[in-house]
Amino acid sequence: MHRLLVFTYHDCMLINWFRNRRRKQLLQEPWPAAWQEILTANISHVRHLPPDLNADLKQITRILVAEKIWEGCAGLQVTEEMKVTIAAQAAIPLLKITHDYFDRVPSILVYPKPFLTTRPDDNADQDFVPDKAAEGQAVYRGPVILAWDEVLHDGKHPEEGENVVIHEFAHQLDYLDNSVDGVPPLESMDARRQWKQVMQETLQQLHHQFEHHRKPLLFARAASENLTELFAYASELYYCRPDLLSKDYPKVYELLKKYYGVETTDWFRH
Repeated sequence: MHRLLVFTYHDCMLINWFRNRRRKQLLQEPWPAAWQEILTANISHVRHLPPDLNADLKQITRILVAEKIWEGCAGLQVTEEMKVTIAAQAAIPLLKITHDYFDRVPSILVYPKPFLTTRPDDNADQDFVPDKAAEGQAVYRGPVILAWDEVLHDGKHPEEGENVVIHEFAHQLDYLDNSVDGVPPLESMDARRQWKQVMQETLQQLHHQFEHHRKPLLFARAASENLTELFAYASELYYCRPDLLSKDYPKVYELLKKYYGVETTDWFRH
């Protein structure tokens, strides 16, 4: 017989109290020198962020490293370098938004290189069959799955405009309102309507560019498939090549600036 676990309001309050107490203790500890070496070597953003945001990034990184379950896949052993490198990049979209450290993401799975995703197949002997190679995957109310070689490359080269960690964790922000529609939680229905209108117009623009065999700035074809992917790819550009995003898709840039609460073009002006 299975026992049903029922959490009362008092239980939840107690759990939150212990969690917040543990977080406070973690943030009072000195920042490890070895972690700073990892950030300097693997995360180019830390050279561009102002001091206050660098401090915030370190705090968020520390909590993510401590609270997530880290699992290596395909024989990979997850190291401290991998945890810090991934957590620091996941922290970037959280710098100025209200958040709870991606509380709905219980674990982070790390493969050494791109991995095969799965899809349902009613005609197969198994419930799921290999679908396609991926650098990352975000599971609704589940883990984020990442390819380490891509994570490391993207962290060092934001000038290429791609970041698989930011992409997958942008999906997790999208999921916070319990829908998968490319619209993260916003402050009002008017803001939600404006968001959808701008993103739909951008989606149509991408379709038009692909139909006429032009390579748009949001060059991944997946970005033109739906609003969910568009939000994730646009978030990559917002944090890696904001100069290009603001030039080619100024309305999208303004939406993301209001949502994320930072002016990312300021980071890279010099």
